[in-house]
Amino acid sequence: MEPLDTDVDYEKLARAPRRRRAIKRDTRFNVMLVFPLLGLLWLLFLAGSALFQWSISSVVNPVLGFMLVVFAAFIVIIFWASAPGAKKQ
Repeated sequence: MEPLDTDVDYEKLARAPRRRRAIKRDTRFNVMLVFPLLGLLWLLFLAGSALFQWSISSVVNPVLGFMLVVFAAFIVIIFWASAPGAKKQ
């Protein structure tokens, strides 16, 4: 069995400056995957209410207000995701 390499200088690693990782444009669009998930949850709720005859009259107004907020968030995230990255020199 080989001996472990214990020559690591931990002080250099601790003093090394950490570079901030830039967010890539492709990963920005992955944030938008939350919207189909919300739609799927809403469809499951509607299917459950049709199947089990739940009353959804008290849920409709808050959900429509939430959908307006989600729509505004969707527009903001589209502009944020498609924006070019900042180029630092």
